[in-house]
Amino acid sequence: MHNSYKYYRTNQIGIMENLVDAIDRFKNQRVAIIGDVFLDQSIRGEVERLNPEKLGVPLVRVTDIEFWLGGAGNVARNLASLGASCYLLGQIGNDKYGEKIRELCREEGTKTIFADSGRETIVKQRIFTDGHYVARVDFGEKMLVPIDHEAEEYLEKKLTEEMDSNHYNLILFSDYNKGMFKGNLARRVIGISKSKKILTLVDPKPENINYFFGCDILRPNKREAEEIAGIKHNGNNLRDIALKLTEKVHPKYLAITCGGDGAFAYDIERDHSELVSTKRVKLADVTGAGDTFAAALGLGMVSGLDFKSSVRLANIASAIVVGKVGTSVTTATELKETIMGE
Repeated sequence: MHNSYKYYRTNQIGIMENLVDAIDRFKNQRVAIIGDVFLDQSIRGEVERLNPEKLGVPLVRVTDIEFWLGGAGNVARNLASLGASCYLLGQIGNDKYGEKIRELCREEGTKTIFADSGRETIVKQRIFTDGHYVARVDFGEKMLVPIDHEAEEYLEKKLTEEMDSNHYNLILFSDYNKGMFKGNLARRVIGISKSKKILTLVDPKPENINYFFGCDILRPNKREAEEIAGIKHNGNNLRDIALKLTEKVHPKYLAITCGGDGAFAYDIERDHSELVSTKRVKLADVTGAGDTFAAALGLGMVSGLDFKSSVRLANIASAIVVGKVGTSVTTATELKETIMGE
């Protein structure tokens, strides 16, 4: 028993050191993110008294307003925070919120190419009172139209030029179903990436799944996987769902995130699947956890980890951010400290 425990501890230490070594290589990775970009706004306040204009409605005194990159922008923010060099492509409006997105990208050190969407920049405004998340207000979604052919060609041209002049390790598609992936852009970029041997990772929405055929890694959450597969999860059929997704999309790897249960990892080429569990943490806010998972998963893969180890790393990274309030990220240092503390 003693020898078995000693072997287990030695093996666990080796696994942790392997993860930490990969994190040290994050700074060498260059990633392009293509997707729906919007702005997250956090409004924090305190309830002082009831609103004299309406009985029973609180009057909130605003104490703080913050802006963050949202959607595909939050994926870029996660990647940059973990140490990677980022290149963000998408559509934003020609307005003050679009300019705020550009400003935040400059602050993060993220290169950008944005096409004019022809509509307002999407803003997701979250309201917190006395530390509690009480409401979300969305702007800019009245006229969600598919990306036009001219914008697609412009973004593809700019990305191809960038890939020709700089070596990219990963192309990450961040789909929030706001119009970016309604044409041929994803298909064409996946084809270009294959020819250049660049890993592709897709964080999909079910409505657009057919546009991502042949990607390397597919990362839906459990609800999205159910919808894409047309199979309801019954507690014991994640592999059936995974097989149906594989049949539809033909990825090399599939990671279905399952909240506090971890992630179902399926290595298609090896025909190996398992539920990679995660340490349960006290939830503060799940906003953006999927973006963190996708960023860490992709970086793990291009930094020398195998698929299962990359999923384990992504579990740890997303567990860190759900313990924080608001759209949060983790850093390479925080991730390493968490791993070595487990």
